[in-house]
Amino acid sequence: MAEEIPFYSRASGSSHNKEDWYTLVVPDDGSESFVEHTWAVLNADGETEYNGTSGITIADFLSKDYPEDAKTSLRSILTSKSL
Repeated sequence: MAEEIPFYSRASGSSHNKEDWYTLVVPDDGSESFVEHTWAVLNADGETEYNGTSGITIADFLSKDYPEDAKTSLRSILTSKSL
């Protein structure tokens, strides 16, 4: 079973109705670790309007337009785990 290490979450939007979670996934089968991004957008009633999950390579996550605080947290984990 893969190890999943949550490292960042945030709520944004005018009424904090957009939520994002980032998790480092370390597979136990020797395949490459990656970042899982899960998101949800809530309507005015607080119910999920749409949501999703995507896998992102670590290199793409660190080089693309993701939150800097999330990148800092991921780097800290990668350094401590020697990945």
